Formats: sequence, C-alpha cells, structure tokens
Amino acid sequence: MLPNEDLMTLKQVAEYLQVSIMTVKRYIYQGKLRTLKTPGGQHRIRRPDVEAMLKEFTSTPLNDIKLDDALDIVSTMDEICRRYNERLKAEIMEMVERRMDEVSHECKKLKGYCLLKGKGDESDL
Repeated sequence: MLPNEDLMTLKQVAEYLQVSIMTVKRYIYQGKLRTLKTPGGQHRIRRPDVEAMLKEFTSTPLNDIKLDDALDIVSTMDEICRRYNERLKAEIMEMVERRMDEVSHECKKLKGYCLLKGKGDESDL
C-alpha cells in the first residue's frame, strides 16, 4: 500500500480535476482511473494515476481523441464554466445590493437636507 498522501479520495480527485464526483466515478467505470478499495469499500486513487490521466488528456492531439473522451472533456469544461458563472453571478448580485444600499443611504441624506433647508415637505420627496 502507498503512503496516505499518495492516495486521494473521490472528492479530492474531483477538486483537483475541477469536475464533479460523478465525472470521477465515470472515469473509474470507464477504466480511465484505477482505484484501490479501503476495507470499508471506499475508492482511493493514486495521485500519480490522476496526474498521468490529466497529462494524457492535455497532451493528446484533438484529432486523436475518441468521441467518449471528447464528450468527457466537453462535460468537464461545461461544468467549469457553470461554476464560474454561478460565482460571477453571486459576486455581481452582491455588488448591486451594496450599491443599492449606498444609493438608498444617499437618498435619505438628501431628503433630510432638503427638509432641513425648507425646500419641500416630506410628501414631495
């Protein structure tokens, strides 16, 4: 058995490859990744095997890629894009909410200033 630092869980492999755990399982079932089983039946994957698979994916010329492999690559890229878009959307929404709070605060200050200067009454604002 290898030292524990050379063995990765499905979650660790998924994070390393930036794919879902289901994609890692598909790689296992398709024979692209070999696993070791713990006494409890959990999969463990050797880090060198993960790195070799990643190297193979990134070094294969596009015209030599099989259809299943191409679909896996597209699926992986789609998942990366989806996660990025979700994170970007959350950041934009946070910025919009922050700006709305700032504008609301400035409007309240302006309203107070106008009332103080006698430029109108509350019903005008």
